[in-house]
Amino acid sequence: MVEVDFVGTVAETDREFVDGRTTEKPMIPTEDCLILQWHSSSNSDVISLDALTAINRITTSYLFPLLFLFGAVGNILSMAVFCKLGLRERINLCLFALAAVDFIVVSYAFALHSESFYMRFTARNRRRTYGVVYTFLVKYCTGLIGFGRLSQFLSAVVAVERCACVASPFRARKLVRTSTMAAVIAVAALVLVGGMFGVIGQKYTVVCIYDPLTNITRDALYVTKVTRDECSSYRFYLKHKDILDTVDVFVMSTAFPAIFLGLVIFTSVFTTTKLWSSLAWRATSVMSQNPAKVLAATAAAAVSPKEVALTKMLISTSVLFIVCSAPNLAVQLASFFASDLKEGGRYDNLVQVLHLVRLLSTDIQCSLSFVVYYKTGSRYRSTVRQLLKCHADSQEFKYNNSSGKMTSG
Repeated sequence: MVEVDFVGTVAETDREFVDGRTTEKPMIPTEDCLILQWHSSSNSDVISLDALTAINRITTSYLFPLLFLFGAVGNILSMAVFCKLGLRERINLCLFALAAVDFIVVSYAFALHSESFYMRFTARNRRRTYGVVYTFLVKYCTGLIGFGRLSQFLSAVVAVERCACVASPFRARKLVRTSTMAAVIAVAALVLVGGMFGVIGQKYTVVCIYDPLTNITRDALYVTKVTRDECSSYRFYLKHKDILDTVDVFVMSTAFPAIFLGLVIFTSVFTTTKLWSSLAWRATSVMSQNPAKVLAATAAAAVSPKEVALTKMLISTSVLFIVCSAPNLAVQLASFFASDLKEGGRYDNLVQVLHLVRLLSTDIQCSLSFVVYYKTGSRYRSTVRQLLKCHADSQEFKYNNSSGKMTSG
């Protein structure tokens, strides 16, 4: 994403590769481009433009589609599992909502980049960076980024819920009812997703930008500073730019992720320590063969084997969340303290790569949760097998019925 001053327009140029080098040639001026007054030398960037193009091609054409195929199937399967286990249980409701939100996150990321693969093979769009779908989503559906924040919120809620159940099982069961949790999730979705639509829904557009220093033309995600005829719908953002940018950058993109990550780290450490000490105390009491100690340990721990297995599974998902969210937040914070790590700055190509890393880390987190569930959750694993077995049995039953009808005929 770049933020530039509008200077004028120029007919597009097209890039072609000759002996491994990038050259420029005039092309048919089908549209006008903004002239970008670039204030830095592209030679000083640690990532070359050709390397950036290759990285973009690999991530958008291959990695995002693969993560979508993996994550979409996994999250749909997770929703089916938690629905079968019963949404009347608070934790099942939270995990069902998390799987649904993660499905939306990976689907949105795939939709943004789905055109990149086939655009490489179409002569008409070979010179384009973004397609029609990407442009439409950026102009009208950017607020869907809020589902990424909602996923972080639900991950924090799950971690806090497990922490409460381990710390005080009896109180936790009565503290928040399932209906109350459903209301909390609905309000959070309204604030985080609706808030993102209100804050950045009219902030970005895709434009063609020409750099006179490098003589290169490319598409860019553009933050407008001026009102042009085709940008009249962005006047609300231009009028309240300072307030909306503050909410977007400091609240939605920094404060909320930092709070959610901090909650998950703290509750995961506390839950792990408390669970380990409770299990160790229970084992010591049982080995002592003292009925009074056994009764006291059981009453104090009060965590059933099923709850222990569930807690271990959710601690594993918290670790996945921490591993994927920490780099995301680190890149965001680095942009505040390193002036060169800003879009349009000295290391703009590096910034674009780091932005892709952030997108990929979010996508990986939302795509691999079901793998953690399956590997660490015995109940989840058995339910998946039941669902697949039921599906296989139903398909066999349909096949047998159709074969019988054909035979009788």
